[in-house]
Amino acid sequence: MILFLIILVIIILTPFLRDALINWLNPLSYRTFPESVDFTVRRSITISSVTSYTVDVPEPPDISGGTQQVIAISSTPAYNAVQKYGADWMIWQSSGEANIQATYHIQTRTIWWDVDESSALSVSDASKIDPLLVQLSAQYNHDEWRIEYEGTYVETLASQIAPGNLSVLEIAKRTYEYLDSHITYSSTRTGSVKYPMQTLQDGSGDCDDMSFLFASMLRSRGIPSWVELGAMLNSVTNEWVGHAWLEFYLPTDTGGVNVTVDMANHEFLVRGANRFSEWKSDGNGTHIEDYYYPYSYISSPGGRASIDDTFTTIDYSADGTVVVKLGSEGGAIPGFDMLIFPIAVLVALVLARYTRRK
Repeated sequence: MILFLIILVIIILTPFLRDALINWLNPLSYRTFPESVDFTVRRSITISSVTSYTVDVPEPPDISGGTQQVIAISSTPAYNAVQKYGADWMIWQSSGEANIQATYHIQTRTIWWDVDESSALSVSDASKIDPLLVQLSAQYNHDEWRIEYEGTYVETLASQIAPGNLSVLEIAKRTYEYLDSHITYSSTRTGSVKYPMQTLQDGSGDCDDMSFLFASMLRSRGIPSWVELGAMLNSVTNEWVGHAWLEFYLPTDTGGVNVTVDMANHEFLVRGANRFSEWKSDGNGTHIEDYYYPYSYISSPGGRASIDDTFTTIDYSADGTVVVKLGSEGGAIPGFDMLIFPIAVLVALVLARYTRRK
């Protein structure tokens, strides 16, 4: 028993051994992502029973830091490139029915922000030294299309969850943990994106609903946040699906950074490589509403228009792995590492008692 306890102490005091033990005992608090992905995906848009149509969607952009690099984009028929809302958009417009195929060749990388709490700043402290926080606050911290908090229960709840002058990291973490335990993901949607109050009342929502609610709660605390929109590879069905997640600005004493939270996939401060971004909301409600209504058309006489918009994987190659410890960021069993020693002592005592009986 003494030898067992000595070995246990050595493991606890050795970081890589301790992490390996935690990973083995508590695997649900860890997640493995591909380090990088090189893929080609085809978006097929068909609109039938119409006499004319217009399709207007963002062109996937390059994202700094190697997070996303667009190698090539092609389409049949060719699209018209238009600059709007600070991004490139693709427009197809013609008479007759739509049969559009847009092919994207993209490279992405997994990013994990392992931020030390001691380096995180509060909004009030950061606003004195970080001009980017001030700029982003002016751009985003207000009600927007489906992002509402001013004078509502959303604002009250956000203050109750994380009261006082906490750091932006702590506020985001507490808000994430609350929503992760109170809002259930639902893939079923009827109509448009829910208002935040509706999502809270229902206790459920899809990726869009959850992201808009989270953005509303963070903005109410003065934290610039916005919704990012694109597509993600479903690991269960191996199909690409439209997806929404959240970004917010995290100020630290060494500089601020935009970080990702994906409520639907229980991912806090990690951006997996199995996704690509089309567009980030820019703080203008008209612009984000435009994104959610990309099709316009004139139906055929006596007909009813039918729209199909799907993604198909043409090529896919993943390289390397990144193991992210989500337990310390609201994972399956937060604080499990603190329980290892008392559990091990209990096991040792039981073994010793059993040995004496023998």
